[in-house]
Amino acid sequence: MISTIKKAEDDNNVVIRLYDATGKDSDVTITSFTDVKQALQTNMLEENGKTVKSEKNSITLHLGHHAIETFEFLY
Repeated sequence: MISTIKKAEDDNNVVIRLYDATGKDSDVTITSFTDVKQALQTNMLEENGKTVKSEKNSITLHLGHHAIETFEFLY
């Protein structure tokens, strides 16, 4: 479930935070309205971004049970 879509604290990138509400592992695809130059997985403070493989305008990831994940999309 997506809990947050907002402007990043330090720049004009878009931050998306999601979490698992079912207690089960799942595969998730996040699709953007436009092509993504780069996608980063960050901590809750939007720091320590690690590049995530993106395909044109989306990313696909494995979301663990009870996980909370934060991603930053660079356009």
